Amino acid sequence: MTLTVLLNTVVLVLDLNDDVQNIDYLSICNFVFTGIFTIEMILKITAYGFKKYFKDFLNSMDAFIVTMSLVEFMTTFGIV
Repeated sequence: MTLTVLLNTVVLVLDLNDDVQNIDYLSICNFVFTGIFTIEMILKITAYGFKKYFKDFLNSMDAFIVTMSLVEFMTTFGIV
């Protein structure tokens, strides 16, 4: 999972460049990473249980970030 976080960080840094050719590629990468992190969150909640998962601060922070990413996608694609 650490490698996934590092790769996501590289994609976020590349997103600072406003090159039009990279925008579609970076959007796809962002979608994939959000999917991976969402699956991780769901699996951890299933394994630990809702209460135990949210007792850990880092899990709570991850859940907040994943939720905000999902909200961003929903607003971007006009779902909300």
